[in-house]
Amino acid sequence: MADRDPDASRVSRDNLNRMAFGMVEDAPFDASGRLVIPPVMRRLGQLEDLAFFSGFGNVIEIWNPLVLIETPGAAPEFVEMVKWLLEEKGIK
Repeated sequence: MADRDPDASRVSRDNLNRMAFGMVEDAPFDASGRLVIPPVMRRLGQLEDLAFFSGFGNVIEIWNPLVLIETPGAAPEFVEMVKWLLEEKGIK
């Protein structure tokens, strides 16, 4: 794409920066100390009744496990672990 459009890599980089730094939403804690995921983030993450938390370094990802399984490029071992966890809970 960059061969056809010299600005393509710039647009792509700008979009990545927007996604990384522009899509920030405060996530409050309730009276019990639980993290409350804002509605817009639940919608973007397709979080409904299931959530899979994955942590590495100082990052925590929250996935809809059914979306994670279908995500191209997800590590096969990661997908298998999520499938196993769902099976253990009698889901899917």
